[in-house]
Amino acid sequence: MSLPIFLIKLLVFSSPWIDVYGVTRIPSVTCPVKFTGVIESVNSSISSHSPLEKEVAKIKVTSIDRGDVAESKTIKYIKGGPLSLKEGHEYTVEMKDNFICKVTQK
Repeated sequence: MSLPIFLIKLLVFSSPWIDVYGVTRIPSVTCPVKFTGVIESVNSSISSHSPLEKEVAKIKVTSIDRGDVAESKTIKYIKGGPLSLKEGHEYTVEMKDNFICKVTQK
């Protein structure tokens, strides 16, 4: 059984200068958006507010299973984390409130 993965931003000492992220698996979460698409590009994104390097993937949506999705979708995730997307590959993505629930390669 595969559980959804959520990226959670943790506050450390209520400091506006430090961002800490964690990954957790939460059972019984409904993900209202599900679509399939091909990765058009993957770029690194560096923020001065976060010590973690992120990647930004632009996805061309080929089919929508549920929810409202534009023709193109951009998602951000932690580089070197549990998710790694490759250009030209097709993935099914489930999301809730712009957070990734599940990604599977087709």
